[in-house]
Amino acid sequence: LGLALRPSLPKVRVTAPASTEGISKNLGEGLRHQFVNVRNTVSQRAAVSLNEDFRSGLDDWQTRSVVSTGWSFDGNGFVKPGTLALYRPSLGLGDYDMEFLGLNDKKALSWVVRAKDFDNYYVVKLVVTKPGPLPTIGITRYAVIDGKAQPSLDTVAAINARPDMPYRVSMDVHDDTFLLSLQGTVADNWPEPRLKTGGVGLLVSP
Repeated sequence: LGLALRPSLPKVRVTAPASTEGISKNLGEGLRHQFVNVRNTVSQRAAVSLNEDFRSGLDDWQTRSVVSTGWSFDGNGFVKPGTLALYRPSLGLGDYDMEFLGLNDKKALSWVVRAKDFDNYYVVKLVVTKPGPLPTIGITRYAVIDGKAQPSLDTVAAINARPDMPYRVSMDVHDDTFLLSLQGTVADNWPEPRLKTGGVGLLVSP
């Protein structure tokens, strides 16, 4: 998992290959190449950019406990998230672009935006709703307010997916509007007036 953030005076971009258990060496090299391309693109556009490739460990990631419980690195050098961790350098931001590369090798590929703290944030997930050689991918999103998960909304992502396919995820978080793009195509957008500021985070879905 690698991360690149850019505030749009404040705006943000995030870049990451996530959860990669069982990935072949060739696929690992391909993900590294894609991550470098995404990071370079973000850096060229960003007035301010934050990049995370996890090579220096998890010092910039904050969890409720002392360590990032359940987080680990696989044989290809990619991070596999565990319990929710927030990226400290992003926590003071409001509007931003977030972009990352990730693999869904379990239940869902999950991340959070506008995370004020561990009790107030917005969750977005890519979920395999119909497995197979051409799986159907769903988008699940919901807010957590004062520690309580709010009702979720589910949509279908109109993308051509394959098992073990790396997803290029991009989110534009601006004022009350959230826009999600997958593989360079807009997949969903929605209003969210409750969460005004907050950074990004990563987690594995239960």
